[in-house]
Amino acid sequence: MDNIKSGAFIKQKRKEKGFTQKELAEILNCTDKSVSRWETGKGFPEVSLLIPLSNALNVSVNEIILGEDIEKENFIEKSNGAIVETIKSSNKRIKNTHIVLYALIVIFETFVFYVPSLMASPGDEMAVVLLSVGGVALCSFVLGLLRTKLLHKLIFIPITLALFILSTFIHFTASSFFDYALPYSGFFIMLSLALILISSGLSKFFSVMIAKLKRK
Repeated sequence: MDNIKSGAFIKQKRKEKGFTQKELAEILNCTDKSVSRWETGKGFPEVSLLIPLSNALNVSVNEIILGEDIEKENFIEKSNGAIVETIKSSNKRIKNTHIVLYALIVIFETFVFYVPSLMASPGDEMAVVLLSVGGVALCSFVLGLLRTKLLHKLIFIPITLALFILSTFIHFTASSFFDYALPYSGFFIMLSLALILISSGLSKFFSVMIAKLKRK
């Protein structure tokens, strides 16, 4: 989907209808700034506005998406192409959003592991442990809710272990490493795995339930 091409098409059809940007905006119950953004390729109409816009300009939604008139003999082929391109564009945006969220979760977990360790006094070992456990639990559960492949979610576990083991050298001595790091490493593996699987299952369950409710 090419926003610039679609915007030029919207502008052309608006002028053919004799509408100003303000008049078209009033028909669609939006702002003339929104119409201006569409026409300059800086934005694209919301899904809820596509049908009203197509009716106002007397074109199809597919023609708006493609940014060109579709001849009758090519309508099916062009329409299918527009739908495929829209799905690809949507999937790309979702994928990029999940990558950003994944990175934010890793950054947050890094913060939970390292900041308390750097700020804690020698007698605060238990507080550091509890914060680490809480951070891993929260990050694992939230990660499981993301709509990404399970394999990508499970990669989070070795990332967690690497961050945790490195953080132990900040607050704990080498002699206490085996007494602390190794037992908690096993615990974090089980905790993270369990919560990722649980939240992934819940996410899939609610997605199915919402889809069923929409069909009703």
